[in-house]
Amino acid sequence: LMVLVVGGCAYAGASYYFSDRFFEGTWINGVNCSQMTAAEVENLFQQKFENYTIEVSARDQAPQTISGADISYQYLSTGEVLKLLKQQKPYEWIKGLYEQKSYTVSENTGYNRTQLQEQLKTLSCAQAENQTEPENAYVAYQNGQFVIVPETVGSKLNIKEAYKVLNAAVDAGQTSVNFSDTPEAYVNADVTQDDPALQSALEA
Repeated sequence: LMVLVVGGCAYAGASYYFSDRFFEGTWINGVNCSQMTAAEVENLFQQKFENYTIEVSARDQAPQTISGADISYQYLSTGEVLKLLKQQKPYEWIKGLYEQKSYTVSENTGYNRTQLQEQLKTLSCAQAENQTEPENAYVAYQNGQFVIVPETVGSKLNIKEAYKVLNAAVDAGQTSVNFSDTPEAYVNADVTQDDPALQSALEA
């Protein structure tokens, strides 16, 4: 009888313990959350994003880094972790000793977009002295014939478009972005080698 009473008390105590904690063998987004409260799990996710950085590459410039702290980057709870915990039945805690359960929840993040704009403007690639203007394509006489000399792309940023590219990358949680992959991020030449008027000039 004493064994039953003690065993019952232990079972009830464990049930109470797991009333606000995840069972053993509980994994959320690849993280072992055994015996953790919802707040402790959320804190783990917060720490995961505390060291966020994004490396920004641009034409003719060495890559530079923007840190999450500079743009107030942080994890935003969706309440899904607490909802998962509430779905547990505390008296079933013993299942955790022989069952492993894995869950996936959203990991929403937020940041200050104004600060991101300011950080972009401080990068070397956004400084006037580090930028070269694009040059138009033109017709020239070379080696006994007229040819089209292609435009040069230059490295002058279109700040508005570059910000859109950077903003999308941070929104997606990317850790690197290269403006060179998006021609719209730069000021482009007004006349390109495919310009119909230039082709007509060449023929003339």
